[in-house]
Amino acid sequence: MNPRVLPSALAALALVSVAVSAAEFHISPGGNDANPGTKDKPFATPARAVAAVRTLVAGGLNRDVRVVLHGGTYALEAPLVFTPADSGSADHAITYAAAPGETVVISGGRPVTGWKPSGGAKWTVELAGVKAGQWFFRQLVVNGQRVVRARWPDEDGVLHIATVGNEVKSFTFDRTLPPENLGDQDAELVVYENWSVSRALVTTSDERQLATATAVGWIGHGDMTTASPGKPAFIEHARAALDQPGEGFLDRRTGTLTYLARPGEIPAQAVPVAPFPTQLWKI
Repeated sequence: MNPRVLPSALAALALVSVAVSAAEFHISPGGNDANPGTKDKPFATPARAVAAVRTLVAGGLNRDVRVVLHGGTYALEAPLVFTPADSGSADHAITYAAAPGETVVISGGRPVTGWKPSGGAKWTVELAGVKAGQWFFRQLVVNGQRVVRARWPDEDGVLHIATVGNEVKSFTFDRTLPPENLGDQDAELVVYENWSVSRALVTTSDERQLATATAVGWIGHGDMTTASPGKPAFIEHARAALDQPGEGFLDRRTGTLTYLARPGEIPAQAVPVAPFPTQLWKI
C-alpha cells in the first residue's frame, strides 16, 4: 500500500461515517419549541419533536433518527399521535429514548391550583375549563394518593340490589337511598357482578328506586348483565356523600371542585393533579 494514499483514504471514511450517523433531536423541560432541537438548544415538548421527525420522514430517510428526552416531567395537553407518517423504514429506525441515566415522565396530569378553605377540612377551587364544558375528570391525586369520588355507603358490602327492572336499568335496594335526586350529579351506580364491576350513570333517584342510563365502563364481560338481586353495590360521586377525609366532588355545572382534606393536608400547599387528555398517545 502506498503510505501517501492512506491519510486521504481515512479522511474519506470519516466523511462517510459522518454522513450516515443518526439524526438526533433533544427535548428538555427547560427547552423551547422555537429552538432547533439540538443538545445545547433542545425542544420543550415531545409534540415538537414528533413534528420535526415527521418532516425528515416526508423528505425521505437516509439515516436513523433518535429523539432523546432529558430528565423531567412532560405534561401533555393532547395525546401524542403516531401515524405511518412517523414511521421508520426497512433501512432506518426512529427511536424515542430517555437520556442515559435520566428519569423521564410523560404525564397527562394537570396541576389543580387556586384552592381556598371552605370551613373545616373542606377546600374548593373554581375550574373555568370544567364550567365551560372543556374539561371533566373522574380521577384526582393529592400528594400521590388517589382521591375517592364521594361515595355512599362508604364501605363495601353494606348496600345490595333488591329488585331489577326496566331492562336492567331500574333498581331498588335493601336500604333507603339518600333523599336527594342523584340525577345531574354525574353520580354512578357501581355493581359487583359475577365476573365484572359495572358502572352506569344515574339518571334519577328517590329514597326507594334508582334509574340508570348507558354504562360508563366496566371490567369483565358486559354492561350490567348479571346485576341481579343480592349483588353488592354502591353509589359514587354523590354530593351528599362527601363526608370522609380523602373524598372529592366535582360539580360540572358550576366548575367547583370540593375536596375534604386528609389530616395534616393543605391542598394549597400540596400538588393535586387531575388528568387532562384522556390518552397519552394514539397509534
